[in-house]
Amino acid sequence: MTDPEPTGTAALVERRAQLLVDRAGPELLGPATDALAAALGTAEPVVRRVQRSETDLVELLVAQEPVHPFAGPADVDDRFDQDRRCFVLDHPLLPGRPLNVVFVALRSGVPGRITDLLDPSAPTLDPADADTAVFYSIWNVEPGARGMDGGRRLIEGAATLLADELPGLQTFVTLSPVPGFRRWAQSGWDDELDADHPDLLRAAAVYLTSLEDHRPVDAVAGFHLGNGARLFGLHRHADPSVRGDQRSFEVMANYRYAPEDRAANRALLATGTVATSAAVDELH
Repeated sequence: MTDPEPTGTAALVERRAQLLVDRAGPELLGPATDALAAALGTAEPVVRRVQRSETDLVELLVAQEPVHPFAGPADVDDRFDQDRRCFVLDHPLLPGRPLNVVFVALRSGVPGRITDLLDPSAPTLDPADADTAVFYSIWNVEPGARGMDGGRRLIEGAATLLADELPGLQTFVTLSPVPGFRRWAQSGWDDELDADHPDLLRAAAVYLTSLEDHRPVDAVAGFHLGNGARLFGLHRHADPSVRGDQRSFEVMANYRYAPEDRAANRALLATGTVATSAAVDELH
């Protein structure tokens, strides 16, 4: 017996997902996006924490993780340990099918290496001692929701839940890839740039503050800066994986989310300027 064809909002999500795969033009993608947005707008999505005991959902997330794939059972246990959190954006019209997911590490201080977050043998921190929440993997569980506002809703909702649970948290940041940096650098900045080059972080700062039509040229930067974050820090040798080197000479970035800054940061971006920290400013 074959599975029944999806109907209602589920059908709209899958229709838009297929159009994205097909690279459909705006004449098809636009109406599909509008129809899905209208359907989702009839009810409020909910941000909630995922527990390790939710076996089916955890298995789905483990199988689909595109940013930092899981290495095995110990890795799964580690990413759901007491100093970690996982949040999803659920919608009442899509039961059992979360739109987006974000994985969070609770830390003391802002991290500069993804390997420190992904090491199952690292000591487990008492959440009460954490002062920093690190969003290190956020993505669309439903491919049809890509490019809509679910990621923003999820980050803001997760930050609110974390602040309510752990009043000691003072800083909310990402540790994010810089996927287009190497290609940009080699096409015009310096074809001799490498992971140890003295100008590496300066070049990364220029890249991540470069705009086209008031939009960051880097897709990940566009997502976070467009959501009101500030470019907060840059780190060399932060992602020593083969992919990290191929995409960004191992560079990773912190984007800081502060509720009091978001509106001003978005307004600044609309004028053609990226909000940056003093540490990033010094790199220019």
